[in-house]
Amino acid sequence: QYDEIVFTDPFQSFLTLLTAHPPTPLPRTGKNPTPFHTSYPASLEETRKPGVPEFTSAMEKDEGERLEEAKEKIIKEQDKWKGILLDREKELERLQKLLAARG
Repeated sequence: QYDEIVFTDPFQSFLTLLTAHPPTPLPRTGKNPTPFHTSYPASLEETRKPGVPEFTSAMEKDEGERLEEAKEKIIKEQDKWKGILLDREKELERLQKLLAARG
Protein backbone atom coordinates (compact mmCIF):
# COMPACT_ATOMS: atom_id res chain seq x y z
CA GLN A 1 0.00 0.00 0.00
CA TYR A 2 1.08 3.56 -0.49
CA ASP A 3 -0.13 6.98 0.47
CA GLU A 4 -2.29 8.82 -2.02
CA ILE A 5 -0.49 11.66 -3.77
CA VAL A 6 -2.44 14.30 -5.68
CA PHE A 7 -0.95 15.60 -8.91
CA THR A 8 -2.81 18.75 -9.86
CA ASP A 9 -1.99 18.71 -13.59
CA PRO A 10 0.07 15.64 -14.62
CA PHE A 11 1.26 14.98 -18.15
CA GLN A 12 -1.07 12.62 -20.02
CA SER A 13 1.56 9.86 -20.26
CA PHE A 14 2.23 10.06 -16.51
CA LEU A 15 -1.50 10.08 -15.74
CA THR A 16 -1.99 6.99 -17.92
CA LEU A 17 0.84 5.23 -16.09
CA LEU A 18 -0.68 6.06 -12.70
CA THR A 19 -4.22 5.02 -13.57
CA ALA A 20 -3.15 1.82 -15.35
CA HIS A 21 -1.63 0.34 -12.18
CA PRO A 22 -4.06 0.02 -9.24
CA PRO A 23 -2.64 -0.15 -5.70
CA THR A 24 -1.36 -3.46 -4.43
CA PRO A 25 -3.91 -4.99 -2.04
CA LEU A 26 -2.97 -5.70 1.55
CA PRO A 27 -1.97 -9.31 2.30
CA ARG A 28 -4.53 -11.50 4.07
CA THR A 29 -1.96 -12.48 6.67
CA GLY A 30 1.40 -10.94 7.30
CA LYS A 31 4.82 -12.53 7.32
CA ASN A 32 5.44 -10.71 10.59
CA PRO A 33 1.99 -10.64 12.19
CA THR A 34 3.05 -8.17 14.85
CA PRO A 35 0.14 -5.84 15.65
CA PHE A 36 0.60 -2.26 14.59
CA HIS A 37 -0.97 -0.82 17.72
CA THR A 38 -0.39 -1.56 21.38
CA SER A 39 -3.60 -0.15 22.81
CA TYR A 40 -4.93 -3.59 23.73
CA PRO A 41 -3.12 -5.43 26.54
CA ALA A 42 -3.59 -8.81 24.85
CA SER A 43 -1.50 -7.61 21.91
CA LEU A 44 1.46 -6.46 24.00
CA GLU A 45 3.09 -9.90 23.99
CA GLU A 46 2.96 -9.95 20.19
CA THR A 47 4.86 -6.68 19.97
CA ARG A 48 7.84 -8.13 21.80
CA LYS A 49 8.52 -10.51 18.92
CA PRO A 50 11.24 -9.36 16.53
CA GLY A 51 10.28 -7.97 13.17
CA VAL A 52 8.64 -4.98 11.64
CA PRO A 53 4.87 -4.70 12.13
CA GLU A 54 2.81 -5.27 9.00
CA PHE A 55 -0.70 -4.27 8.12
CA THR A 56 -2.93 -7.11 7.02
CA SER A 57 -6.43 -7.06 5.63
CA ALA A 58 -7.64 -8.65 8.90
CA MET A 59 -6.09 -5.82 10.91
CA GLU A 60 -7.69 -3.28 8.58
CA LYS A 61 -11.08 -4.98 9.00
CA ASP A 62 -10.72 -5.06 12.81
CA GLU A 63 -9.83 -1.37 12.90
CA GLY A 64 -12.82 -0.55 10.69
CA GLU A 65 -15.12 -2.47 13.02
CA ARG A 66 -13.72 -0.64 16.07
CA LEU A 67 -14.27 2.70 14.34
CA GLU A 68 -17.86 1.79 13.42
CA GLU A 69 -18.58 0.75 17.01
CA ALA A 70 -17.16 4.05 18.25
CA LYS A 71 -19.29 6.01 15.76
CA GLU A 72 -22.43 4.17 16.88
CA LYS A 73 -21.59 4.84 20.53
CA ILE A 74 -21.09 8.55 19.82
CA ILE A 75 -24.38 8.78 17.92
CA LYS A 76 -26.25 7.12 20.80
CA GLU A 77 -24.60 9.50 23.27
CA GLN A 78 -25.53 12.50 21.10
CA ASP A 79 -29.14 11.33 20.87
CA LYS A 80 -29.28 10.90 24.64
CA TRP A 81 -27.99 14.42 25.27
CA LYS A 82 -30.26 15.92 22.62
CA GLY A 83 -33.22 14.37 24.44
CA ILE A 84 -32.01 15.77 27.76
CA LEU A 85 -31.54 19.20 26.19
CA LEU A 86 -35.04 19.19 24.69
CA ASP A 87 -36.53 18.19 28.05
CA ARG A 88 -34.66 20.97 29.82
CA GLU A 89 -35.70 23.53 27.20
CA LYS A 90 -39.35 22.51 27.62
CA GLU A 91 -38.98 22.81 31.40
CA LEU A 92 -37.39 26.26 30.99
CA GLU A 93 -40.20 27.40 28.71
CA ARG A 94 -42.82 26.12 31.17
CA LEU A 95 -41.14 27.92 34.07
CA GLN A 96 -40.82 31.16 32.07
CA LYS A 97 -44.55 31.05 31.27
CA LEU A 98 -45.33 30.40 34.92
CA LEU A 99 -43.14 33.32 35.98
CA ALA A 100 -44.74 35.61 33.38
CA ALA A 101 -48.22 34.62 34.54
CA ARG A 102 -47.37 35.53 38.14
CA GLY A 103 -45.60 38.56 37.02
